[in-house]
Amino acid sequence: MLAAMAMGRSGIGAGRCGDFAGMVNGECWPIEHLLRYAGSVTLGPTLLVALDAAYGAFAGYLRPQRMEASSMRDPARILATLSSAPLRDLTGEQIGPYAGWALTTVGSVTDYKHFLPRILEQAVRDSSWLGTQPPVIASRLNMAEWRSWPEAERSAVIQVFMAALRGAISQHPDEAGGASEWLCALATIGEDIQPILQAWVRDARGNALLQIANLAMELPTLVSMDAHEQLFWADVASETRTAIVTWLNSAEIGAAFAGASEIAESDMWRIDEGMKAIAEAAGSTRH
Repeated sequence: MLAAMAMGRSGIGAGRCGDFAGMVNGECWPIEHLLRYAGSVTLGPTLLVALDAAYGAFAGYLRPQRMEASSMRDPARILATLSSAPLRDLTGEQIGPYAGWALTTVGSVTDYKHFLPRILEQAVRDSSWLGTQPPVIASRLNMAEWRSWPEAERSAVIQVFMAALRGAISQHPDEAGGASEWLCALATIGEDIQPILQAWVRDARGNALLQIANLAMELPTLVSMDAHEQLFWADVASETRTAIVTWLNSAEIGAAFAGASEIAESDMWRIDEGMKAIAEAAGSTRH
């Protein structure tokens, strides 16, 4: 079962990386490294409405009758799997592999638009497939020149990303994974994240503060000058990464950590690790 999961989740560059890894920014990652980005965001009313709107926005793109693919893929088999159930009923096992290969080695932009609502929903429900991880979806959108899409389609995508981020911020990191993945996705597609950060710090307690600590622990990737070390953040503009680092170093975040409230004793290690990461990053940038 583990082998089957790893092969299905290997996503981008599977042929080059082997069955137990996926490729991110040109580097092969072990499957257990990729799975740490997995999460499940609670489907609250706002997120459900956003997902329904996405299905509506892309409803005009019909299921493809054939797919183009590189020689390392079997497009007929992939399409047969994707055609084995209605779009909304496709499981992660059915759509996950395609989501990882889409636009790089399988299918067109029009194909991707048809499956995008289900990929977005899978990202919310279980993002353990590489192609359903928010930053990877964002990179695919950029590859598809999504800024040239009709406004209704662009808006539908942004609303799902925003609703998922808000939902993740309100959940414990063990339940929703990192809200940082949705923040990274929004930054990758060029959205203004300053209003998001301002709202986040205003409610920096409980799970929201734990999610900030989770983001702080990613500071080594945010401050690194090596694109290989930046992982998913490599697709985010350097000025945006700098803005996030500055925000994490702000007096407001410091005060929130110092007066950490609504945090279980068993979660205080996250606060400590977040504060430690911020202090270490601040020290490294001074040299």
